[in-house]
Amino acid sequence: MKKLLKYLIAIVGIAFALYPILRNLGELGRLSFSVGHFVGAIAVLSLSYLLLPMIWLLVGRAFGFAMTPEEAVHSWFVSSVGRYIPGKVWQFVGRASLLPYPSSLVISAMFYEHLVLMVGASIFSFILPRFLPIQMGITIVLLLMLFAWRRVILLLARWFPRVEHYPRRMDYVLLAVGVSVMYWAISGVAAFLISRSIGWERGFREIAFIYSFSFVASYVIPLTPAGLGIREGIITAVMGYDLSSSVFALLTRVAIAITDLLMLILGLVVGIRGNSSEDSSEDPPSESRP
Repeated sequence: MKKLLKYLIAIVGIAFALYPILRNLGELGRLSFSVGHFVGAIAVLSLSYLLLPMIWLLVGRAFGFAMTPEEAVHSWFVSSVGRYIPGKVWQFVGRASLLPYPSSLVISAMFYEHLVLMVGASIFSFILPRFLPIQMGITIVLLLMLFAWRRVILLLARWFPRVEHYPRRMDYVLLAVGVSVMYWAISGVAAFLISRSIGWERGFREIAFIYSFSFVASYVIPLTPAGLGIREGIITAVMGYDLSSSVFALLTRVAIAITDLLMLILGLVVGIRGNSSEDSSEDPPSESRP
């Protein structure tokens, strides 16, 4: 029943974001669309996605398990499909099953990784202090959670009993936060290119802000899989609730879905190559013939 409710909320959110398009169908043909800008946006977004396994690698080091870069890439991109299942539980289960480390340790690190991404997004959102009191409040709370995680997990223990580990190396955490801010900056460039693909004359700061801020809001309100409907609704509402903002919001979702698919393929390829390397290293050397 809960899963059905989450998908229903997602549908309502998408309908809310779509309404300006439905209301102005006659004007839809007047919007220009640049395939080059959109393809460029996906290329830049894919580039930003390559930073996500780096963040995961640094968080893992902070928690005391030394993943290889190949393990980080494979586990992140393959398990990311689970974001589209309500509750995000399958992303956690998937990544824990892909790594040779205690599942409670991996799951604890994943919760913290999500926090690092939110901290990076909230810090980057100050590129445009449009909702300054809200932005400051969210950022302060997230930073307190980041540095007091050991106490936070005691509060979460009732609902998330497997979240029992905390970071031992804050230097790795600070590096991860820095990479997270870089991720949102590059993602902001991708969002800006999407806006240009429809000829939308909005500034980079405004576009980059709403892209990162909508992510934080969708995680603060974790009602739908991968923030589906929530992010689009926030973007459309904040950016004017008109035809252009609605098309832009939906194109960002399309770009994210395409990039998720491309990165899934990359993760599978890295995993297959890693398994092949392990198999070849375990093969006994062949005897030379006389």
